Amino acid sequence: MQTVSATPLLDEVVKYFGIASMIAYGVTTTGMYFNPAMATGHMLGCKGTAVGEHFFVYWAGPFVGSFAGYMLNRMIHIDVTTRAGAQAGIEKDKQKVKKDN
Repeated sequence: MQTVSATPLLDEVVKYFGIASMIAYGVTTTGMYFNPAMATGHMLGCKGTAVGEHFFVYWAGPFVGSFAGYMLNRMIHIDVTTRAGAQAGIEKDKQKVKKDN
């Protein structure tokens, strides 16, 4: 599970703020289509939207954004719950080795 801090309330606030920000920004920018197939069905060929622009906003943009998000997560992700669990697992393994010897 991904966490921002050891405080669950802070984690929820960060998640809700992020979602609300995407919705508020997306409505005025792209028409708020999160599904590229739905956007293609509703918007492709409409007056004022070029095919290249449509492809970039609804298809290339989400893929590039998800890849960038994945890479950023790998660089800065800190999972406080896993770190504690890993330490407990290491201690358990040490005890098992001592017991076997």
